[in-house]
Amino acid sequence: MAILGPLSPEERLLAAMAVSEWTLAGLRGALQERHPEWSQRRINLEALALGTPLRGKRIREFIENESSESITGR
Repeated sequence: MAILGPLSPEERLLAAMAVSEWTLAGLRGALQERHPEWSQRRINLEALALGTPLRGKRIREFIENESSESITGR
């Protein structure tokens, strides 16, 4: 917090958003390396599920439903 101390509330928000974007980009990169067979859409959804724990469960259910639908042809 000492680093962010001299920043205005608006600047703190912008800094937090930049860190969040940087973190999600890192997650996407790691997922792409580990799962080259996944589509960009799947990588983005998985990164959101990992990076946003409060909404992660709903995103995870969506991914599982989407995967099962592609297997069954629906």
